[in-house]
Amino acid sequence: METFGIAILVVVLIVSPIIIILVRNAAATIQLYAINLAHKAKELKREKRKSDSLLFQMLPPTVATQLKQAQTVPAEYYSAVTIFFSDIVGFTEIAAECTPLEVVSFLNAIYRMFDERIECYDVYKIETIGDSYMVASGLPVKNGGSIYFYKPNRVLPPSIPAAKR
Repeated sequence: METFGIAILVVVLIVSPIIIILVRNAAATIQLYAINLAHKAKELKREKRKSDSLLFQMLPPTVATQLKQAQTVPAEYYSAVTIFFSDIVGFTEIAAECTPLEVVSFLNAIYRMFDERIECYDVYKIETIGDSYMVASGLPVKNGGSIYFYKPNRVLPPSIPAAKR
């Protein structure tokens, strides 16, 4: 009986450290997983903010909010809407004579000016592609669609050198 007790004691003394090591490794693995999970959660929040920002830049706020709330956005009828398109006359020739950086600076200067101007009106910026700029009034909030746009002068911004004008 005494040898049996000693044998159990030896087994317990040998197995206990192994069990402690396994439990310690399991706890470390769980902690590492929790840290990685917290990091991924922060990344997900950051990406969600980027996604929301992009959504609200691309769509009217009312539509973006409805989409974020997983609601359907019904088609609407607008009886009066004003659409403003702009296109830079001679843009292809200007772009051919300028460096890519000058073209980008030129477009940024013009569109920044347009963006500042449209803040004075009840309009929604729909799109800017290349040298085209488009805004609309009367949607997504109905206002009768009547606005007056300031006709910008034809002077190029100072970002384009005089020799290339």
